Amino acid sequence: MKETDGYTEYKITISVRCHPSILFFSNLIIGDKKNEKYKGENHVYLDVAPIFENLSNVDNDFMVLFENNSDAIECYKYCKKNSIDAIYTKSLSLTNKKFENDYLELIEEILRFRCNIFNKNPKLIYSIDSFQNFLSDSYIMINSKVIHKITNYKKTEFEYVISILKMLKVNIDIEVYDELMIQLNDPMIRNHYINYTNVNRIMTIHSSKGLEAENVFVRIARIPYIYDDEYKRKLFVAFSRAKNNLYISYKKDDINGSQLDLDLRKNYSIVNGLK
Repeated sequence: MKETDGYTEYKITISVRCHPSILFFSNLIIGDKKNEKYKGENHVYLDVAPIFENLSNVDNDFMVLFENNSDAIECYKYCKKNSIDAIYTKSLSLTNKKFENDYLELIEEILRFRCNIFNKNPKLIYSIDSFQNFLSDSYIMINSKVIHKITNYKKTEFEYVISILKMLKVNIDIEVYDELMIQLNDPMIRNHYINYTNVNRIMTIHSSKGLEAENVFVRIARIPYIYDDEYKRKLFVAFSRAKNNLYISYKKDDINGSQLDLDLRKNYSIVNGLK
C-alpha cells in the first residue's frame, strides 16, 4: 500500500476469478512464485484430454483451447459428431498489423456493442449508454448526429462497424475493407463477440484473451520452436482462463520429456505440495 498523488494504491494479492491453485500454477510458468509453496486444494490436472468422457462429465461450462485453428476445428467437428454442445469461435485478426495495432480494440468494441445491444439475456445487453461512454472517453463528443449514427441498427454488423469507423474518420484502405467484410460476415467471428452465459467454447489460445470458463482444457500441439518468455506468456493466458478447473494435455507423445513437459510436471508437483 502506498500514497500516489493523493490516492492510495493497494496491491492485489488474490484472484477473484481463478481458483487459487490455477493462479499459482499459471504464475509458475512465467517464473513467479518459484520460491513459494502452495497450500490448499489443487484444481490443476495434467494428461486430461478434451475427449468425450471428460467433456461430457464436467460441471458447468467448458472452454477448449488450441494453439492453431485447424486443431480447434477438428475438436469442434468431434464435438458435433458426439453430440457435445459447443461453439467454435475465433477473434478478428488483420493482415495489416499497423492498422490492427491502431484500431483493432476499437473495432472489437464496436462489434461487441452491435452484437449485444439486443442480447436475449437482459443481463448481457451492452447498453447504448455504455457505448456512448466508451466513445466519448477517447474518440468523439456525443451529440444528436452521433447518437443518430450509433443507433442505426438496421445495418449488418459489417456495415455498422464501417459506418462508425467512418464517423470517427478512420482511414480504411481497400485491403482492410475487404478483409473486414469477409471476417465480419463470418458467423464464427461474430459469435466470438456475443455475450453468453454457460456456453461451451472451442477456440485458439490467441482468441481466448478476455474470456473465461469454469473448466478449461488446454491442448498443447507441439514442442515450441522457441521455448521463451513469449511462449510462456501465451501459456499463462491459456491457463488463467480457467475459473475452477484446468486440464492440460499434449497432442503428440514426443512432447513428453521436453523442457516444457519437465517444467509443467515440476510446477504440478509444487502446486500439489509434493516438493
